[in-house]
Amino acid sequence: MNDMHSRFRIRNEDFLYTLSTFVFEPIRALERYGPRPMTPVEQRGWFCAYRRLGERMGITDLPHDLATFRAWREAFEQREMRFAPTNRAVADATMTVLFDMLKVPAFTRGLARQAAIALMEPQVAEAFGYPRPNKAVIAAMEWLMALRKLVAGALPDRKSLRLQSRRWLPTYPSGYQIERLGTFARPPA
Repeated sequence: MNDMHSRFRIRNEDFLYTLSTFVFEPIRALERYGPRPMTPVEQRGWFCAYRRLGERMGITDLPHDLATFRAWREAFEQREMRFAPTNRAVADATMTVLFDMLKVPAFTRGLARQAAIALMEPQVAEAFGYPRPNKAVIAAMEWLMALRKLVAGALPDRKSLRLQSRRWLPTYPSGYQIERLGTFARPPA
């Protein structure tokens, strides 16, 4: 990952903020839409795993606990989060990749886009330059996600793991090995 990012001039605090999204967004999503929220022990473990990744990437000023990291993140967002045309370009490209991965038919992508924006935090949608969907779309998405949460909570626990690296993706139709991803000049030994 360091090699992949080394050709760009990225501020430490931008790396730190991006790391915070990997920590806090799954916690938030499971709390709002998952069958159950992460326990405090799970949250701490999740944080520690990503903190260790940050250490290995050479990110400095890593907070030592979730509360400190959350406070730092909120202050950073207040100070830095605002619209820029590049935000919109990245968000649009990300949605295209997501819709391709999910095989969303072209004729439904406008609705899928509105659904995705409805699930975004308002300040995030604003930073991407997306107008808020109308209240009916937001209410429908909240209702659908509440139904999903209810159904997921009623399902039995999985008996086996489902590896993401074995999922079919258009870019990796035969799957992939995480250790072989990246910008390596040659495959790692």
